[in-house]
Amino acid sequence: MKAILITLFIYSFLFIQTQQQRDDVDRTTEIARIGSETITLGELIDNFKINQTEEQISRDELVEFLPSYIEYRLKLKKGFKYEFNKKPDLLEEFELYGRQAAEIYWMENEIKQQMIEAFIERSNYELYAFHILIEVPNQATVDQEKEIMNRILQARKDLVNGIDPNEVNATYSSVRNGNYMGGQLPWITAGRTVEPFEDALFSLEVGEISEPVRTAFGYHIIYLQNKRERSPDRQVSHIFFQDTEESLASEKAADVHQKLTDGLFWYDAVETYSMDRNTIANGGLIGWVGYAMQFPEPFVDAVMAKNPSEPFSEPIEMPYGVHIVRIDSVRNYPSEEARMEEIVRELERLQRLNPSEDELIEALKSEGNFTLNQTIIDSINSADPNSVIISFNEKEYTVNDFSLFSEVNDSDSDELLDDFIQEVVLSHLIDITRSKFPDFDAQISSFLNGLVVFRINEEFIWSEDAPERSALEQFYAENKENYWFDRTFTYFSVSAFEDSIITKAVDFVENGVHPKDLSEHIEEINVRRFSTSNSNNPGFDLIENIDPGTITEIQISGVRHSFFFLNSVEEPRQMTFDEAFSRVVNDYMPIQEAAFINLLKSEFGVETFPENIQI
Repeated sequence: MKAILITLFIYSFLFIQTQQQRDDVDRTTEIARIGSETITLGELIDNFKINQTEEQISRDELVEFLPSYIEYRLKLKKGFKYEFNKKPDLLEEFELYGRQAAEIYWMENEIKQQMIEAFIERSNYELYAFHILIEVPNQATVDQEKEIMNRILQARKDLVNGIDPNEVNATYSSVRNGNYMGGQLPWITAGRTVEPFEDALFSLEVGEISEPVRTAFGYHIIYLQNKRERSPDRQVSHIFFQDTEESLASEKAADVHQKLTDGLFWYDAVETYSMDRNTIANGGLIGWVGYAMQFPEPFVDAVMAKNPSEPFSEPIEMPYGVHIVRIDSVRNYPSEEARMEEIVRELERLQRLNPSEDELIEALKSEGNFTLNQTIIDSINSADPNSVIISFNEKEYTVNDFSLFSEVNDSDSDELLDDFIQEVVLSHLIDITRSKFPDFDAQISSFLNGLVVFRINEEFIWSEDAPERSALEQFYAENKENYWFDRTFTYFSVSAFEDSIITKAVDFVENGVHPKDLSEHIEEINVRRFSTSNSNNPGFDLIENIDPGTITEIQISGVRHSFFFLNSVEEPRQMTFDEAFSRVVNDYMPIQEAAFINLLKSEFGVETFPENIQI
């Protein structure tokens, strides 16, 4: 039960909506008092909203909610008096689920937003670049990787020294199907290449040459040659021509262009003359055209050069044929919100909106001013145990802290420092999140309070040891009529996949062998025992009408053959107190809770002023 409540908390607090209330509500109005503590109308409204989805709330709803909230506050006050909020096991639980909640909060409210904003910024530009690419074989050895790295670094050195990129490409880039894998790239915008390559490309200034970049294709060196504002994608339809034995594509295109000029309807021209059979049914529509898509760059250049207001273009000659194009639309957005929705859809399509824990750690490092003393790290085996190796979030971590961490962790030596850094950073996750996000701070405080109240309920209300036994016995005596065993049938289900086996089982039972002993005589037999008063159990409708010690007819369901044996029937009877104990405790719980609340009211003192609830 607790796990369900905690899971609901982790996800629900991220999506609480802020309801609109009248501006003239006085949130400081006192509506209750517990001892010397004042409960205000604003506090009541805020706590009521937590589990509400409606934008408006009424006075009647708040008045009805007030007693429940008072009970919650009383239990919380009792929990803090007992210092449940300081108990190690409760704090450990708080830390575990608080970390999960904080991680989700960062992902949803910070890191994803940064990803979206970065993608939007990149989408405003197109970059023109040249790259060198050396392919890495599958399962490359360490020596092979080292050799490739040396070659790619030499390629970078040649580019820096001014050697022509095409010459560097021919010298170093891998060759596949007779073509260099590196070379000149088309204009590229966000989302048009693999993410590591894009990240490196957009980090460069014009004229800058990257360090080696690893992608699934191998190692790249990227040379950024130019940058410009993005040309919006254009939705294009076309009429396409290729040379035939009867005519040249250019002559046919010129003839159709003249017919269009003379008034031929576009769709008729497409249907009659276009040689692109895949687009004829859609009026020649080839879709959105932009740089770094599937279209040749010279074709994209020609499309981008056309005036969208013109009904159709002049013939556009390409090495593979001739197009007449029509610009159907230029991509734009009716609002910034629509653009944002499109960006999010694109990031989800690219599977780039899934922040990793590494990205979370980097964000936390930045927020907490993380510094690493590399000098101490390099000589850590001989360093003073009190030397500081990490400063983070106003706290210092020493060589001794790292040594203690290494003693209880089995990480590979190369990963031990990274694991230590990760543990240090994540240990501050909740504190940093509370400091940065006031909304989270309020909600995580409520979560801790909820754990305290849950512990109060466990110990003083829900526990079977909470009520006095005498009180339970009295409650049982006053409500005996509620505690009965129904008529109970104990029976056996006997089944097999072959008719001969089930028939053999019937013979054994009719000759005095009890079903529970059948497996000693027949190997391929399945026997199950039931003891129930539930009519939904299998075979119940068959056994309730036979006598104990007898069997039903053989039942056939698919390939399974079965029968039921009624062992005994226990008539309805009243439960003893011990037999009914768990049910009695459960039924008594509301009384126990009401008595406990009354004790808390007497202990702390409660006054309520529902007449002050005015909204």
